[in-house]
Amino acid sequence: MADKTNFTKDEWALLLRSPMNAGMAITAAEPSGLFGLLKESFAGGTALARAATDPNATPW
Repeated sequence: MADKTNFTKDEWALLLRSPMNAGMAITAAEPSGLFGLLKESFAGGTALARAATDPNATPW
């Protein structure tokens, strides 16, 4: 399995940004007004926060 040492500094930074970029792309795919935008953003942020605090997640 790949870990942080298999990537350059720039590649690793891109990997860290990818989940947030994907969430923004999903939110922008179907505009649903301000309230919909806020709901989608909150859902994405919640999922990222949950993944970051998951004790069973990979430690990197």
